[in-house]
Amino acid sequence: MFKKIKYNSPVVLSYALLSLIVLIIGMITDDRSTIMLFSVYDSSLLSPFFYIRLFGHVLGHGNIEHYVGNFLLILMVGPMLEERYGTKKLLIMILITAFITGLVHIIFFDTRLLGASGVVFMMILLSSYTNLQKGRVPLTLILIIAIFIGREVFESITAENSNISYLSHILGGVLGVFFGYFANKKRWDLNGGKFMLLPKYSELYKEVLESLADGKSLKIKEIVEFVARLKNIPEEIRKIRNEKNTYFVFDDRVAWSRYYLYKAGLIEYPVRGFNRITEEGLNVLKENPEPFNNEYLKKYESFRSFLNGKPKDENNNAETNSDIEEKTPEELIDLAFSQINSALVDEVLTEIMGMNPYSFEKFVANLLKKMGYGDPLITPKSNDGGIDIIIKEDKLGFGNIYVQTKRYAIDKTVGRPEIQQFVGAISNTQSKKGLFVTTAKFTKDAAKYAENNHIVLVDGEKLVQLMSEYSFGISTKIYEIKKIDSDFFSDDY
Repeated sequence: MFKKIKYNSPVVLSYALLSLIVLIIGMITDDRSTIMLFSVYDSSLLSPFFYIRLFGHVLGHGNIEHYVGNFLLILMVGPMLEERYGTKKLLIMILITAFITGLVHIIFFDTRLLGASGVVFMMILLSSYTNLQKGRVPLTLILIIAIFIGREVFESITAENSNISYLSHILGGVLGVFFGYFANKKRWDLNGGKFMLLPKYSELYKEVLESLADGKSLKIKEIVEFVARLKNIPEEIRKIRNEKNTYFVFDDRVAWSRYYLYKAGLIEYPVRGFNRITEEGLNVLKENPEPFNNEYLKKYESFRSFLNGKPKDENNNAETNSDIEEKTPEELIDLAFSQINSALVDEVLTEIMGMNPYSFEKFVANLLKKMGYGDPLITPKSNDGGIDIIIKEDKLGFGNIYVQTKRYAIDKTVGRPEIQQFVGAISNTQSKKGLFVTTAKFTKDAAKYAENNHIVLVDGEKLVQLMSEYSFGISTKIYEIKKIDSDFFSDDY
């Protein structure tokens, strides 16, 4: 039973528990502990207790009714705010509220102040921003400000026995408005009011590495959950989708962060669907670079090559900021397109490498069928004579094409000897047409020999291109770019 109880709101629940403990201790000590540590008043700045009281007064309460009145509201409103803004931010808001209300009270009053009422008013006004939209002020916010803060101002002026806690109520409410405005201001995209309190992919590098710091292999979903916890991303922010509603933006940014770290050699894909930190990744964690961004990753040649959309063996340097600024929007789109395709090749080949050799044969056979060839025949697992698949040239059944598949490591190369063996395997067939498919690359010698012997070669990159062209295991995103038709406007009107 107790295992099902969740400590769902650490800051709010801990706040309530600590305040209750402070109240009980105060009752036991006849309020001496409360006066010493948990109520604020003018005293010597040289006393260390002064600074404890400056924050601790929001934990103190005069009696159980005072405590219950404040924390009924905090327990109702607080968990929603903690989920929305995160544990760390809510704690900072409470501490700032405590500091400002305590300091102002010391300046203007010579009595004691204690209680969480300033925090209560801060949370009430902060909660009114829940449904705030850019450019629109909700009527509920106006009403809450008028009712709660307006009432406190009125009563502080008209009450015969003015309770000086009115000022902490007013300050708490003002701080709630302040926190709500600035916390939500960052959440909106300038192009149309979209909720955008999301870290950039390059701001997640450290958290992705930390999720793998123990050296174990984690599933992609586990990394996303770990990063979300480290960054205190509320659930509602994680559920933000892209404009076309096809994927979660946060999950996508974590995926790109993982991929960029992979291109820099800081993480690896040991098996299908898993990531693991490399030795270099552990070294970076120990170094703890600041800032840890793309500029830092450019120290790795593989990452610089990836950014330019060029293979590793080309002598190139990563684009500088000035280079990027000089590019036209269309050139930047072309560069991004190249990077996306490069990422696609790596991701697809990683998935394929998780297949066993016989699943890979079936995979290739189904791809060829999708491309319009006739029904494939997968040869028996043993004694296949070096031929894995026999497929018809077309759906009508004209001629045979003989296929060999090799699921080799991505960084391996297939040389001339393997192609010669395959040519020998199909030499006694009628058509002598062969297709050699691999996840690796071919040497120049192998490619030349294959061309002279009418063998078609498909390496890993070409394989992904064919999958993309025929939408086989790959979905397509389409973005339309509109350009003016100059000829249309050349006529006189």
